[in-house]
Amino acid sequence: MERFAALATAPSAVPRAAVEAVVDAGARAALVDVRSPGEHARGRAPRAINAPLFDDDERAAVGTAYKTRGRGEALVLGMAAAAPRLEAIVERAKRAVETVATTRGNGDGEDDGEIDVYVMCFRGGMRSSCVGWLLKERLRGARVHVVEGGYKAFRRWALERCGPTRGLPAPRVCVVGGRTGVGKTRALLALRAKGEQIIDLEGLANHAGSAFGWVGREPQPTSEHYSNLVACEWHALDASRWVFIEDEGPHVGRCSVDPLLFERMRNAPLVLRMVAPRELVKRLGGDRVRDIREKLEAGDFTAVAEGLLEYYDDVRFHVDLVHAVRLIGVPNLHQVIIRATH
Repeated sequence: MERFAALATAPSAVPRAAVEAVVDAGARAALVDVRSPGEHARGRAPRAINAPLFDDDERAAVGTAYKTRGRGEALVLGMAAAAPRLEAIVERAKRAVETVATTRGNGDGEDDGEIDVYVMCFRGGMRSSCVGWLLKERLRGARVHVVEGGYKAFRRWALERCGPTRGLPAPRVCVVGGRTGVGKTRALLALRAKGEQIIDLEGLANHAGSAFGWVGREPQPTSEHYSNLVACEWHALDASRWVFIEDEGPHVGRCSVDPLLFERMRNAPLVLRMVAPRELVKRLGGDRVRDIREKLEAGDFTAVAEGLLEYYDDVRFHVDLVHAVRLIGVPNLHQVIIRATH
């Protein structure tokens, strides 16, 4: 057992890869996370598939054995727990490689050569080394690497990425602000459609950023995983161009905005404030307003909500986004008001 562990973890057994290489590879590579399901659920690198070597209870038991009875006992217990899962791990890795090959082959199943496969555990130690050695032996047409430092190194990278990382240039931030319902997210998505850079903090958080912003959406990620997603989005930006981000507080629903990014937003050199007309009577008409008021006074709150939602859904805002983008070139411009029209 000790001999196998020494062979699998030897520096020459499986090549090591830095976290930056994994992030930059993106969808062009397969990332296999061999941590337990609970570890993976708390936070992971984007696009990582979970092929756990242990379940949560087994991981805890192996850790306890290592601390109380030593490395040898822990290896025996770990091998016994992992053995039944090895074939399933290989099959999951094969499917991940096939998915990448299909993407690289424009949907025809052909790729452009060998595909990189990165194996990640928590610290880049025994778990990823053993699985990396196995996949190196079993996967054809793939270059297998173990992620140096594992998820712990990736997490450290993610926590630092939105800040002043080693003097790297960063894009200038333009914050898009305005009241709830004015159409800020719609404006951001329109900007992206025109080729501009955005970070959709609400979209990544599966939340609309308002009191009932969770309604009709998938469950929110953990704050840890949310910050991983945001860090990778920030890393992918072109530092020579502007990035548009919706004005948010320190939280989007239950997800915490990265403090370093939040500081950048609070000190953004440009804020675009979207303003929508507030004349309810003009939009709804006098008769509809009177009807809603009567229902409100009568306590028929369901009818009031339905009437206002009908108004809300019918509102369409138009924003001259091209003009807004051009305004960025004006020196010393700190705030621009975009007036939205019906």
